[in-house]
Amino acid sequence: MSWVMFTAARSHLKRGLWETILDETEARVRFLLDRVARTDRIHCCHASRFWIAELEDKPAAGLCGFVPETEGFGSLAEAMLGVARSRLSYGEERINEILQRGMIAMSGMPKDLEGVWGVESVAVLPEGRGLGLTDRLFERVLEEGRSRGFSRAQIMCLIGNDPAQRAWERNGFRLVTEKRDVAFEALFGCPGAKLFTQDI
Repeated sequence: MSWVMFTAARSHLKRGLWETILDETEARVRFLLDRVARTDRIHCCHASRFWIAELEDKPAAGLCGFVPETEGFGSLAEAMLGVARSRLSYGEERINEILQRGMIAMSGMPKDLEGVWGVESVAVLPEGRGLGLTDRLFERVLEEGRSRGFSRAQIMCLIGNDPAQRAWERNGFRLVTEKRDVAFEALFGCPGAKLFTQDI
């Protein structure tokens, strides 16, 4: 799952959100994400939350579905920091720096809607693009949300990620709001993020 999380967070940026928040190389970020996907605690980037599409028996696209109120970014942050301490031997000074950058990241993200099914970490490898894999994954993850009793879903993308916005809108999502923040833009190189929703 690490490639899905890494690619989705890279978005349209030269350096992705995880690389910037953790201040690490791609290899170290992917190592960390791989371990985060397998923690005991369930969160939005846990392996159990992903749908994966394959081409010729190889993963080519993926996304995750989760409950933002209980499996959202707070749960992910706790799992991430736990792995950083145990597997990368980060000390408290390094952890505090990551927390500060994480707070800036949240300053550019709209707040989750209440009582919704969340969809995130959408990524497609180059060889899988243009084949409708994302559309089929959206069908699966939205059906999962319905089966779990949700009547509305949400998804976000960074401002400026126009291909993602087109994919969200093609699959029934509509823009609700966006959030911009000066500190977010200074750190990540884009103004903030957009929030989309649809009834399911």
